[in-house]
Amino acid sequence: MYLKRNIFILMFLCIILYSFHIYKNYISHNFTQNKKILIHENNIIKKSKCAFKNLEKNNIIYLKNDVICASINTIGGNIEEVSLLKYKKKINSNKPFKLLKKNSNFIYQANSKIIGNDGPDSSIHCKEKPIYKIDKKNFYLKNLNKKTIYIPLIWKSKNNSLYIKTFILNKGDYRIKIEYDIYNYNKNIHVSTLHKLQQNINIPNANFNYNSIFSKNTYRGSAYSSDIHKFKKESFEDIKSNDAKKIHTKKGWIAMIQQYFCTAWIPGNTENNIFFRKNIKKNQVSINCQSNLISINKNFCHKISSSLWVGPEIQKEMKNIAPYLDFTVDYGYLWFFSKPLFKLLNFFFKIVNNWGWAIVLTTLTIRAIMYPLTKIQYISSEKFRLLQPEIERIKQKYKNNKKKLNEKIISLYNAEQINPIKSFIPTLLQMPLFLSLYTMLVASVELRHAGFILWINDLSSKDPYFVLPIFMGLTMFYIQQISKTNNSNSIQPKYMLFVPIILTCFFLCFPSGLVLYYTVNNLITIVQNKFIFNKINK
Repeated sequence: MYLKRNIFILMFLCIILYSFHIYKNYISHNFTQNKKILIHENNIIKKSKCAFKNLEKNNIIYLKNDVICASINTIGGNIEEVSLLKYKKKINSNKPFKLLKKNSNFIYQANSKIIGNDGPDSSIHCKEKPIYKIDKKNFYLKNLNKKTIYIPLIWKSKNNSLYIKTFILNKGDYRIKIEYDIYNYNKNIHVSTLHKLQQNINIPNANFNYNSIFSKNTYRGSAYSSDIHKFKKESFEDIKSNDAKKIHTKKGWIAMIQQYFCTAWIPGNTENNIFFRKNIKKNQVSINCQSNLISINKNFCHKISSSLWVGPEIQKEMKNIAPYLDFTVDYGYLWFFSKPLFKLLNFFFKIVNNWGWAIVLTTLTIRAIMYPLTKIQYISSEKFRLLQPEIERIKQKYKNNKKKLNEKIISLYNAEQINPIKSFIPTLLQMPLFLSLYTMLVASVELRHAGFILWINDLSSKDPYFVLPIFMGLTMFYIQQISKTNNSNSIQPKYMLFVPIILTCFFLCFPSGLVLYYTVNNLITIVQNKFIFNKINK
């Protein structure tokens, strides 16, 4: 019995010694690897001494691919400006559109920080922003065969912990990946990530994409996606009035959106995050995403990753970045109609390679689909027109007996199999579809600065010579003339003459893409009107 107990104790001691040996080797290996990185970082600093001296005077470095150019400040290690190289500020300008910027009268920033008691952005240990080190100033994707750029920013804490913040940008990508590699050589540390989007509430016209009056009416504010809400918008005014709201979630993203463009933080971790909003100043608000505290033991390393989308609202690409990020395209309440319509528009664009002609083909397709309803409406309208003399006779005969008058008119409708409500149903059914097409044309970035033919070089802004809206007004006037009924009194035609004029004045400032849609729609109405009524009268 004692022999068995001694053997058991001996085996137990052997297991403990073996486990200690494995743990010692693991720690030694981990420390050796981290030490190599530290040595490499020191070599970078020594070799790049001249470069660091230059950066002290100008702390801005540039990250550029074929679609965006971002400026990063080594003081704080954050992006300060982003220019979209494929989108001009104005149609006749060579300057690219700046989405993120920071100047005296306007701020729009996307910051990522490591906070907590031991983070480089902690207010406890660092009264000033951390100054990161880098071995060169410009990172351009000059080599077409090269697909990815890496910018490693290095910061070392007082306790010798190493923080490497790497910006990663792929060719043709509007997404910037940010990776933190934290190497802890001292006591256990606790950090947390903070992603922030900050912007002015009120902005000067020069800082926004005012191509038309519709730019002012489109949504501009914040949005987020969480475990509970797939997509939810919160205006800047809501944040200003109530900034106490907090949302706990494992998945999702935060964003600030405007007409055509979007900036969004997508955290890479699947741990619990807190989304919260903040009223920073009288005219500035922010939406934030903060992770739970992350513990990093001594002689261990930890990687934290996230992504920043900063660019146009290209639905296909955004959908692949994060679930429901493509919902930031503001199609309003009729999005379930607008999304398929955009797919149809995009389908025709791939065929004709012109967004103007794609609008024409989309309008033709929609009117072809709605033709059966249009035909019912026209036939019902024509039957009413033919019955007007008989209705007038009944009105004259029973003008002093309202009850009898109504009975006779209803009896006439039943005899001729006419339902007054039936003539309005096709119009009511078509309205959501046409409103969806309107919101789709106003919200789609693909139409921004997209040309059509001749003088129309921007479908998202008004016709510079007003030719298209005036022609549209003439088509409305012609439709009005061919739609006159026999029962029109002397006042109605004179009054209705002003309708095309008033609408034409409104359409002078409409985006030419929208005016093109209504013009083509009116031309189709004229053709269908002629065709259906000629067929009825045969």
